[in-house]
Amino acid sequence: MEVLDATNNAVREIFYGQLDLILEFDIPDQQFWAPQFRGKTVLLAVITPCVTLGRDATKTLTTYSQTTTQIVTDLRTISSVIGRVWTRNRWGIVDRSEETSRTEFIPSNMEVFDLAVVM
Repeated sequence: MEVLDATNNAVREIFYGQLDLILEFDIPDQQFWAPQFRGKTVLLAVITPCVTLGRDATKTLTTYSQTTTQIVTDLRTISSVIGRVWTRNRWGIVDRSEETSRTEFIPSNMEVFDLAVVM
């Protein structure tokens, strides 16, 4: 996720969390709503953030045993889907994403395609 630093520059910061729920809202086409939302569908993610102290699991061993209060954010802020494993009374994060791999949202009216599993 990009956040603003002390000098108001956008910098990429790593946040890990558990996706709990995806909410879909159809915003009415009424003047009450800002023009960028009117008549659109909005997807929100309910996430429970993990306490990892900003560590990047693609670069260093990252584990956690605590989470914080649930948050709600725009689903588009999710950049990757990662895994976790239970070990030694903690969760270990398995993040094999790269700078070039990001989540892509495909409209539901697109043709469905089959995915093969390689074993």
